[in-house]
Amino acid sequence: MLRRDRLDKQITGLAADSEFTAVTRRLCCLRGISTLTGFALAVEIGDWDRFTGASIGAYLGLVPGEHSSGDSRHQLPITKTGNSHVRRLLVEAAWHHQPGYRIGATLTALR
Repeated sequence: MLRRDRLDKQITGLAADSEFTAVTRRLCCLRGISTLTGFALAVEIGDWDRFTGASIGAYLGLVPGEHSSGDSRHQLPITKTGNSHVRRLLVEAAWHHQPGYRIGATLTALR
């Protein structure tokens, strides 16, 4: 546990001062993405400008497969052929995003 905490602290330090800092901070604005997840996504994907909304799903293996022949069309589950680490990070972030929104103390104080 101490080793994990030490590594988390080192990764957080790297995320605060690297070429990926700006991307990491933007990703951390999304609910369910912590600094460690945001930094991992930024490092794994690298240049985000090479993707569009349609192409990033294919890169991560999040598009459905399909088997077509003639007039028959059979859709398959997601391909899972892309970057499995990034796909796992996104799935975990989605699970953390799932609970409903609640107005916190900061927003309540502004009312």
